[in-house]
Amino acid sequence: MQQVERSDAQAVMALRHRKINSHELETSSDNCVTAEYQIIEAPDWDDGSAYDIKRDLGKTMVQRLFHWGPMAVICLTLTIGTATTYVHLQWWPLTTVTSFLHLSLFLSFNYLTLINLSRSSFFGPGYAPYNWKPPRKEDEDRLQYCRICNGFKMPRSHHCSNCGRCVCKMDHHCPWINNCVGHRNHALFVRFLASATLGCIHAAIILSSALYRFLFR
Repeated sequence: MQQVERSDAQAVMALRHRKINSHELETSSDNCVTAEYQIIEAPDWDDGSAYDIKRDLGKTMVQRLFHWGPMAVICLTLTIGTATTYVHLQWWPLTTVTSFLHLSLFLSFNYLTLINLSRSSFFGPGYAPYNWKPPRKEDEDRLQYCRICNGFKMPRSHHCSNCGRCVCKMDHHCPWINNCVGHRNHALFVRFLASATLGCIHAAIILSSALYRFLFR
C-alpha cells in the first residue's frame, strides 16, 4: 500500500515538473487537469504621451501650486529650512569644511524637496485621451467604459473625481501636490517623499545637537 502511494506521489511530481508546451495545473493529488496559458505582452496602445504636454496638463505651475496642499508643504519646508540654517550658523559657523558640507547637504534636501514637489505637481500622472478607444474592436469587450470621459479605460487606469479625467496607472490623488500620482509623475513623487524624509531627519539631528549643547555645555 505504501509503495502504491509512493508511486502515485512520484507520478504527480513527474507531471508537475514535466516541461511541455502546455503548462499543467494541479487541482488535487488524484486529479490533474491541463490548461494552456502564456505570458501576454502589454498592448502597444496609444496612451496619450505623444500629445502636446501643455495641452494635456491644462494648468500652469502657479495654478497647480496655488492650493492649500502645496502651499502648506512649501511654507513648512521653508520654515524648517530657515530655522535649522539659523541654528546651524549660530553653533557651527562656516569656518570649517565639515560645517560647510554639513549645511550644504541639508540645503540640498530642501532644494530637492521643493523641486520634486513642483515637478510632480505640474507634470501630473498622465491622462487618457478623451473618447479613447482601443485599436482593435474585439478588445472593447474586455475594457471598462467611462461615461464622463466618453471613452474606454486603459488597463490599470481609473477615473479621478477630483481631476475629472481618467488617470493612467493611477495610484491615488494627493492633496499635498494638488494632483494625482500616476504613470508620469510616480518617480518624481517618490523622490519628493524621500528628500522630504531625509531633510526632516537631518533637521532633527541639527536641532537636537544644538539643544544638547545649549543645555549641557
